[in-house]
Amino acid sequence: MDEFSKRYSRLKNAHTAIKERMSQGARFRDGVRTHREKVEHVVTNKSQMGAVVSIEQNDNISLLTWITVLYLPLGLVVVRSSTNYAEAAF
Repeated sequence: MDEFSKRYSRLKNAHTAIKERMSQGARFRDGVRTHREKVEHVVTNKSQMGAVVSIEQNDNISLLTWITVLYLPLGLVVVRSSTNYAEAAF
């Protein structure tokens, strides 16, 4: 009976150690999952910020294009007409 008690206590100790290791693994897994979620959240926020900056730049380029479309022909007409007046004066 003494041999059985020794083996039973060793088996019980091994079982306790395995349960502790499983618990540590679960805590580690939960910590990694939490960290990954935080990183994904930061990456998502940076992507959204990049999208906002891209939209703002797109709006700025659009405004610059419209200004160019409106004022370039007007500037060409002014230059052409001013050269005609200069030629007519002589």
